[in-house]
Amino acid sequence: MDRSERIAALRKAEDLLNEAADLMDEALHMSGMEGRTAGSSETIRRIASSPEFGGSLANIARDMGYEDIEQPCWTQPLISPKNQPFDAARKTYIDSNHSQE
Repeated sequence: MDRSERIAALRKAEDLLNEAADLMDEALHMSGMEGRTAGSSETIRRIASSPEFGGSLANIARDMGYEDIEQPCWTQPLISPKNQPFDAARKTYIDSNHSQE
């Protein structure tokens, strides 16, 4: 699956989740059981489309589309501790640009 197929699949999943949330709301409206879902349809909508939730399908699809576009330098850290080798004996990160003694 290439990137465009992944983006299309995420957008389809987003649409389906929003449709499912709408169906839930419609089915439960005036049923007397609305309280049992405790906001489940809103949670589903958040996962599908929330611009504030970084893990929403909409945001993930949008981010996948930006991979080919050069991003400003301040959005890309020069170094990341999670990607650097760690010297447990010295309790420090290993700087790959300088040799160790």
